[in-house]
Amino acid sequence: MTKVLVELTLANEESVPGSRERRRTAKAMASLRATIAALTRDLLMARTKDASEGWCFRPESSPYFTETQATLPQYRAVKAVWPRLGLMERLKGIRHGHEFDGAYVSGSGKVMGRAPRLRATTKLLALAADHGITPENLREHYERSHDATYPVILRRNLEGPEGRRGGRKIKEAVKFPRTAETDRIAEEVRSFNAFLAKQSYDPPMAPQLVAIFGEDKDRPGELAWGGRLTSSSEDNFQNWPKEGRRALRINGEAVVEVDLKASHPTIYHALLGVLLPEGADPYLLVPRIPRSLVKRMVSVLLSNGHLRVKQWPQGLADEYRAETGRTLNRDFKLQETVNRIVEAIPALAQLPDSGITWGDLQRVEASILRATLTRLREAGVPGLPIHDSILVPESQVDLAATVLREEFQKETKATPGLVLNRLGQPSVPWTGPKRE
Repeated sequence: MTKVLVELTLANEESVPGSRERRRTAKAMASLRATIAALTRDLLMARTKDASEGWCFRPESSPYFTETQATLPQYRAVKAVWPRLGLMERLKGIRHGHEFDGAYVSGSGKVMGRAPRLRATTKLLALAADHGITPENLREHYERSHDATYPVILRRNLEGPEGRRGGRKIKEAVKFPRTAETDRIAEEVRSFNAFLAKQSYDPPMAPQLVAIFGEDKDRPGELAWGGRLTSSSEDNFQNWPKEGRRALRINGEAVVEVDLKASHPTIYHALLGVLLPEGADPYLLVPRIPRSLVKRMVSVLLSNGHLRVKQWPQGLADEYRAETGRTLNRDFKLQETVNRIVEAIPALAQLPDSGITWGDLQRVEASILRATLTRLREAGVPGLPIHDSILVPESQVDLAATVLREEFQKETKATPGLVLNRLGQPSVPWTGPKRE
């Protein structure tokens, strides 16, 4: 099919005003084929997404083509020809617009914008079907290549009015110098991806991970914060509902989610030199306040780095009503709740002067998860990271939990509580390996 699309593109390119006049070199032809194959695959995959009505967002400026199979000159040629041939619909990107929700693209830092939208036409779908290719069987015909991708990403918050959209902070990718340490992390992530690609999954998927770091504005270009392993594939298992990901099967085997209990509070205490009792759950230390409410508020405090809270976290009132059937503001006063939490967890009183940020907590946690996955990979055990938990085959639960606990102890000197989550079953604490 790619051969046919290349021939169609070349045959109709001259009819486009301003098209290239000289013949492509062998290298440029190879680039055109790769660009067409990658774009076709993305367009057909987008047709499986009902929520987007088959549209996919594609930034078209040069920075977005530095680590892709597609190249900007060849993409421009295809973009000019395919709409004329009725193979692709394209809607221009917008700036300052709010007409639809889409991919946010940061430009000069002075305006807001959204990337152009592309969609496969029925003509392209029919051409694909003639070659036995449908959006549903794409993986049988196309294999995603990540050879050009550096799986370490640095992001920072956008400043000014464009730094928020819909109540969410907007981040942009930042260039950073590649060092021996960043190369080590990149190779680590590549090894995870190569190992995960050898496993089978039901439902079928192709997990692909990147390590995402946050930039400290006082240390530009450094991988200062975070480092979480984040799914970069279209079938993003990390965004699946809990029951959905627990229904996954790896190599034909049911999975268990091994979850760190109160990960960030435990790490925070450890960074202060205070070790919580083994397996302690600080969210249960506040009398007469539901654990879920304490958990959300502690998360807010640690994220903010201070104890000043002006309003309840977004969505918390609805969650509280769904859980209890009651009204949050009637049952609890915001500042009084914060005061009671700090009184019950006194280490939080040191937060404003501690210098500890959410990024520090996430950096430690991410390091623990990467070390755990490395040891599991070396033991031949697949593991899928979900931020502070890992999905593993049922038969490997004890090994995964043991390694996760050991790596947590090695990094923090603290012993965390671990919880096992299975499909359709209540969570249970992990109390140690089963005796033979």
